[in-house]
Amino acid sequence: MIANVSDNELILAQITSRAFFDSYSVKIEPNDFESGGLRTQSNIRANKLFTAETSIIMYRAGKLKIEKTTETVKTIINMLTQDE
Repeated sequence: MIANVSDNELILAQITSRAFFDSYSVKIEPNDFESGGLRTQSNIRANKLFTAETSIIMYRAGKLKIEKTTETVKTIINMLTQDE
């Protein structure tokens, strides 16, 4: 989750276990989680943001450590503020 927009809406980023590397990918490994986690190394696709209503969320896989969350947010900010 990137942001909680309202009581029932979230901004999320796509996460994939496929080996995908570009300047907007943030690698996450099992030790990057404060709680829960994923079974395999994965990538947060910071350029693949979307909104979703909380009612469609089936479960929470885990919670990232603050350092990885900060890295992801910085990647999103860099993407949004870069000159074209």
